[in-house]
Amino acid sequence: MKILIKNVDIITCDSFKKIIKNAFVAIENGYIVYIDKNENVDFKPERIVDGKNKVLMPGLINAHTHCGMTILRNYANDLNLEEWLFNNILPAEEKLLPEDIYWGTLLDR
Repeated sequence: MKILIKNVDIITCDSFKKIIKNAFVAIENGYIVYIDKNENVDFKPERIVDGKNKVLMPGLINAHTHCGMTILRNYANDLNLEEWLFNNILPAEEKLLPEDIYWGTLLDR
């Protein structure tokens, strides 16, 4: 599917922290194929989205996980944070093998 988002403000998150105002974004089969201040007349969208007063930005992805702690749930959970983490969880987590963490992450499914 071809989608055109027009009049949208884009936060690029590039090394220059550039913001593109009132831009056009062309998406084809789930991939961004065009970003510019001018509309690409060769791009024939099946759907047009008006992005006026909207912001387009990269998705927020949680890259901070605690896979190793999955199998330690409820272990020493009646303690304050510092005692729980530094005296119980981290020492226990250090003893886990990669295989332990692998099987532990499957418990969440």
